[in-house]
Amino acid sequence: MALAISLGAFLLFVVQPISGRLLLPRFGGAAGAWVACLLFFQATVLVGYWYADLVCRRLPLAAQARTHIALLGAATLLLVMRPPAAGIAGPGGDSVADVVRLLATSVGVPGLVLAAGSPLLQRWFVVESGGQPPYRLFAVSNAASLAGLVAYPFVIEPAIGLKHQAAAWTWLFGAFAAATAWNAAAVIRHAQVGRGTRDTAEPGGGGASPGAGERFTWAALAAAGSSLLLATTNQLSLDISGFPFVWVVPLALYLLTFIVCFDHSRWYQRRVVFTALAVAVPLAVGVLVAGNRASFWLQLVAYGAALAACCMACHGELVRRKPAPAFVTSFYLAIASGGLIGGLFVTLIAPLAFRGFWELHVSLVAGCTLPAMAALDDRRVVPTGRALLVAYAAVLTALVLLAAIVAPDPRLWQGHGKYLAAVVAALLVAGAGVFGDLQRNRRGEASRWYRVALPAALLALPVALLLQIADFSRDTLHGRRSFYGLIRVMEWRSQDVPERSLVHGYISHGKQYVDPRFEDWPTAYYGTESGVGVALRHLTQRAGNRPVRIGVVGLGVGTLATYGRPGDTVRFYELDPAVAEVAGAYFSFLAQSPAEIQLVIGDARLRMEEERSLGELQRFDLLAVDAFLGDAIPVHLLTAEAIALYREHLAGQGLLALHLSSRLLDLPALAHGLAARHGLRAVLVHSPGRAELGTFDATWVILAGPDNPFFATAGTALSRWPEDIERRSTVWTDDHASLWRLFRRRGAG
Repeated sequence: MALAISLGAFLLFVVQPISGRLLLPRFGGAAGAWVACLLFFQATVLVGYWYADLVCRRLPLAAQARTHIALLGAATLLLVMRPPAAGIAGPGGDSVADVVRLLATSVGVPGLVLAAGSPLLQRWFVVESGGQPPYRLFAVSNAASLAGLVAYPFVIEPAIGLKHQAAAWTWLFGAFAAATAWNAAAVIRHAQVGRGTRDTAEPGGGGASPGAGERFTWAALAAAGSSLLLATTNQLSLDISGFPFVWVVPLALYLLTFIVCFDHSRWYQRRVVFTALAVAVPLAVGVLVAGNRASFWLQLVAYGAALAACCMACHGELVRRKPAPAFVTSFYLAIASGGLIGGLFVTLIAPLAFRGFWELHVSLVAGCTLPAMAALDDRRVVPTGRALLVAYAAVLTALVLLAAIVAPDPRLWQGHGKYLAAVVAALLVAGAGVFGDLQRNRRGEASRWYRVALPAALLALPVALLLQIADFSRDTLHGRRSFYGLIRVMEWRSQDVPERSLVHGYISHGKQYVDPRFEDWPTAYYGTESGVGVALRHLTQRAGNRPVRIGVVGLGVGTLATYGRPGDTVRFYELDPAVAEVAGAYFSFLAQSPAEIQLVIGDARLRMEEERSLGELQRFDLLAVDAFLGDAIPVHLLTAEAIALYREHLAGQGLLALHLSSRLLDLPALAHGLAARHGLRAVLVHSPGRAELGTFDATWVILAGPDNPFFATAGTALSRWPEDIERRSTVWTDDHASLWRLFRRRGAG
């Protein structure tokens, strides 16, 4: 049984990054597609566990095995008829429902069978073994899941193309179905010889049935860990998305805590885990306060440590409350239910209720306090735990309401954010020390220090996070969340002139001076000295009085419209309708441009493919690709196939400009490889930011045919390629795009 359980768990968690990679091009590369993917598989696990619990309670042993063999056959037949790569490649959308629809029709039934395999096989193990606890098999299952997750970004993705990954997964599913069917046949033989014919029997003593309160506690602890997993993934995806590495690290840490806790109860030591919480959570709060001043690697460490510590506490308390073996499927069903509840909170409820990514704040509070209250509910520790649990539930509810509805006026808290981490650290360390002292107290009595310090530490956390919310919201005129992320319009004074900026996550996507004297200046990454500014100056000089067509992938605030002349056409492709609304309502670049402005809503690559199929090639004189989501670039817009599509939409001497500024990735090396693949000449243009002009540091690469006159007339403005560019050069394709060669080794500064 261990082989079938391990293979099923491996496949269930490998199919998730495969599905995510197949989905992202259909959803504009938005990180929300991956979070929705996680939600779908959480729901799949819940349905699988419910199915396992139902058949174990309602059917005789032999009937359980026969029913599952039939379901295995149906799932295998569906995969043969419609492999994952074919099903997920259907039309995309812009909502969680669209992601769920695609996944349900492609891998829904196979995923259900994989999810049901572990609890069902463990229950059969309990019956056949005469009542031995199966919880180590749960640890084995999670270890196999972790192996699949770790193998994907480090082994599978770099070595195997996406289509071959999907094909190999389908073949391995067949092997899993065969192994599970073989175990089911053994169960049938076991039942036929007269042993264990009734699954409702309680081998080895079933113990008392868990009450509703206990089941609720199971679900609440599981929900806290699940919501923190998805919220952490959301937060990390503000900086870089579209790569399985970013998805896999939080999920791997989450699974690792399951493995450690369920392997043996001795691995969960309250004193150690709560001390780890006291260190990790203040670090995460400090990084939240720092925002984009913290490097991606520091964010990964801080948020990952907080996730691991909180999940270790939640899952450790789950193990302390595990029921007798006869109720194993009900236990797993409660865990899966809580996991789905946490996923629904992050994926569906938080985007509607919160104006920012406050689900991480709420999840951190829940991940610290629910396991603490569950520990206090142990009467061997303190007899008043239930009252404290109710009191802190009220505090948590208040945090949600404040974050969603009546967040404090940011002006009341300006300048206080930098003091938060130190205060919270001191209080939480004090609280953890008292908790450890309490654990050493043989009589289990609460000391005076405990009564003061631990509640103070727990109450300090939501207060600190509310302060951070206020600090984050400072100078914000307008904020909006959508499937594609968080955007804010911010206004402040710079050089004694008011300016507005559109911020996606923590990254500015354009700004404008709110002053008639300067409002038509090309600012941010689009100044006259930037790569796109140099290319446009060359283009207008060469064209003379002839109108030119300019294409722009990624609207931002519409800054490039300032380069348009009377008679010119500037055609913007914008993925997020909310960005288009904000650019028109809060910025005047589009309205004041003398050129004809065309706005196309939807993923640029999909729209260009539609235009090509209709014979409507755009014949752009210049196409600028600037489609960042936060500090992340949708991978499908920078593949060899995407470059080929862009070239079809260019005029004969047209220029392709790629905006490749990134704190994390060495994207010019990618542009160099793509240029070599297509036989193009490429030049690197790096322009330093100039505060007096309102511009930022910007890196652009201009690509064109080798004989394009641009290279002769604008050559003096172009930068030289780094000497080692050929060594780092790489190419992404739709089938294969690996992150590792492009990571900046020193991280982000």
